Amino acid sequence: MFIQNNNSSSKTSKDVFALRKAGKIDEAYNLAIELINSSPNDEWNVKAFAWCLIDLVKRDAKLGNNDTTIHYLQQLDSLSIDPNDEILNKQVLFVRNMASPIFKETQRAKQASKEGKHQLAINIYIKALSEQPDNHDIRSSIGWEIYKLAKAQFNNENVNVFAVKKLLNDYLKLNCNVPSLLHSLFLGLADKLTSHHNFNLAAFIKIWGIQNLRDEDFEPYVDDVTGNSYPSLASKVSLHGTKQAVEHNDLESLPLLLAVIDRVIPSSDDPIWLELNKARALNLLGEYQKSFDLAVKVAKQKIGEYWIWELLGDIQGNYDKSSAFNCYCRALSSSPKENFIANLRLKLAELLIEQGNYSAAKYEVTCVMDARNREGWSIPEKAEMLQSQSWFSATEAAASNQSLYKEHAGKAEEVLFQNLPWIHANLGSVFSLPDKPNKKRRKIYLNNNEDRFPVEITRV
Repeated sequence: MFIQNNNSSSKTSKDVFALRKAGKIDEAYNLAIELINSSPNDEWNVKAFAWCLIDLVKRDAKLGNNDTTIHYLQQLDSLSIDPNDEILNKQVLFVRNMASPIFKETQRAKQASKEGKHQLAINIYIKALSEQPDNHDIRSSIGWEIYKLAKAQFNNENVNVFAVKKLLNDYLKLNCNVPSLLHSLFLGLADKLTSHHNFNLAAFIKIWGIQNLRDEDFEPYVDDVTGNSYPSLASKVSLHGTKQAVEHNDLESLPLLLAVIDRVIPSSDDPIWLELNKARALNLLGEYQKSFDLAVKVAKQKIGEYWIWELLGDIQGNYDKSSAFNCYCRALSSSPKENFIANLRLKLAELLIEQGNYSAAKYEVTCVMDARNREGWSIPEKAEMLQSQSWFSATEAAASNQSLYKEHAGKAEEVLFQNLPWIHANLGSVFSLPDKPNKKRRKIYLNNNEDRFPVEITRV
């Protein structure tokens, strides 16, 4: 039994909560004792008393009053608290931890964090974790401090990639509860590293776990100040991760990343880059027809870009080398920047060798080597291999392949229309409007399956 007092006949648990709200914790506690002694099985009396005890443990633990803290905890442990009251049970667990020997240490770590001493906070938390290795709250606290250190690295003009990678690894080794906001924030940091060399986002995502994306991670980010909308985290990591997985021939990661791309494409304001990388991934996975259909869709919007014709050439190369050759020529006819097209030139060179056109092939290889030497970059292994073959030294390079590109570029564009339906039509007479006598127009008559008479249209 708790201390008995008979002055509570007109009071209820609502009065206890009112006193707590007014900051009168001791008065609330005394009233709660009276109520629970008179009606010990009343659910709300138990709740009111429990909340009073929680307040008192928090207060006295911070003041260092160990005896009273233990007394209040013993009273709290004697209560039969509803297991379905999640909020109350979490607070009970929290104040029990406050009474533990490591509470002062965690408070010291929090103070260090407030002062910006995040590494010191981490060191203190790690010591506390060694005493309570199953305490996920401490693990999470360490994770947040690591995040603050990693995020600060991006404020520097030159990001220390090695330092950030180490911090990412330190976080992953914590095995914090996932999915969570913290886990998603670390994925965001990893995505920022994709613009730097020597970081493989696709490999990081494997460990991070793509299944840990939250629904919130699929929502676009809206700047509260400007109102501008930016791609969601899921959109960014699937775009960059798929690109890297294709570059590294990472067949294991691609299906998981494609599942995310399929989810973000319908809500994307500008899905073309997602569709492009999806087409590249499908080609690598052997889904050639799906890859081709998607690449054609992109090509119709980016017909002047060399990279889409290179992709179409890669896809066509799986079953029609002649069509692939045309696409590579179309790509090079777009006058792309030399520093980006070494692989494209070497792919065309290999097809030219198969055709026996060694002078044109040597021109492509020589262009690659000259460009790499100008930049001080290493020569691709494939270029060195082709250069070492007997035909190379015995052949004089063509002065230019521009006429070759032009000859085959037009044929390449036929792939954009090969799946369009045929419509029967007749060309009509040429005419001009009275106010534009020099601008000729032509009538075209289309077959109308629903009517025996053709439909007339005018071509400007």
